[in-house]
Amino acid sequence: MGVNKVSADGYWDNVWLKVPFCAVYWGRRLSADQVFRQIYGSASDWNDSNWKVPAFDDLVAKAAVELDNTKRTEMYYTCQEMIRKMAA
Repeated sequence: MGVNKVSADGYWDNVWLKVPFCAVYWGRRLSADQVFRQIYGSASDWNDSNWKVPAFDDLVAKAAVELDNTKRTEMYYTCQEMIRKMAA
């Protein structure tokens, strides 16, 4: 297997969504909400897997406004489990 490292100035126009496989570093997201909405949200332009699950979107939206930290953490954990079980 060969790996081609592409600079950011050409990646989005020449590689992303144009080749059979590509990888991006998503590690610098500020919150679970941002990660879930941008990478896995049905309405997101960044959902390059086209994974669309309305129940997931609803749970992310509810978690984002949940004030109880324990409940919110459990909701985000459930979101992770949905991805693990359904997106693989």
